[in-house]
Amino acid sequence: MRIINIEEKKQLMLDMLVEIDTFCREKDIKYFLAGGTLIGAVRHKGFIPWDDDADIALLRCDYERLVSSFKSKSGNIEIRDFRNNHDYIWPSAKFIHNKTVLIENNNKKSSIGVFIDVFPLDNVYGNKQAVIKYQRKVLLLKNILNVKYIPLSKDRKWYKNGVIAMSRILRLLPNKVILKIIHNLSTKYDNYIGCTYICSFSGAWGKKEISEKELFSNVVECQFENHNFFIPQGYDKFLTNIYGDYMTPPPVEKRMSTHKSIEYWK
Repeated sequence: MRIINIEEKKQLMLDMLVEIDTFCREKDIKYFLAGGTLIGAVRHKGFIPWDDDADIALLRCDYERLVSSFKSKSGNIEIRDFRNNHDYIWPSAKFIHNKTVLIENNNKKSSIGVFIDVFPLDNVYGNKQAVIKYQRKVLLLKNILNVKYIPLSKDRKWYKNGVIAMSRILRLLPNKVILKIIHNLSTKYDNYIGCTYICSFSGAWGKKEISEKELFSNVVECQFENHNFFIPQGYDKFLTNIYGDYMTPPPVEKRMSTHKSIEYWK
């Protein structure tokens, strides 16, 4: 198999984004560019030059519609979710380019390909402190799921490797059980009226993933690699909450991808 270079990967992800955008517009499904993809759109009008991934987010109601109804016109994309794929080990869905292969560094169980992460945004009830406390419950389960597949490394402190080795007993607990509990906790308040906050329970930024719901009440269009995609109307406050001064690029020595997987053409 031939390795996919960075420019090929970005083009694949852009093609996927265009197809997803077209589908969502046809079905009136509201999505948003998220994470580094959102920063790239606002700051660079495209991919962050040194980054190599793509993320979108949706309010839970639109997320469920997208996961259950997406059909690829090109035939190159499929959406995977723990409910439709028996060896899928993540709590949020991914769009996978099915002509590619990827096995992430920290995961030796579930084979995927070049992908776009799809994050659901869920209602959470209560004031900010109550929401933070509730989020911690979900993150504990998510960490249990993650630690099951972290490999031992000679570059890691011995006692950390020891904790990881002892955690192998967690493999006796089926992924589906953990994922189902995470799903039930994440969606507990989605039918509540009057929730002020929403949370991306699958995100990587802890309590910074908690946002005022009103920031996502509407979408605006933003140019990304000569295409227009949707971003949340409150993108500035959302990005500032997570990244601080997101419009200032990091120092040159930190301009590198944090992803260490390798993708191949099938």
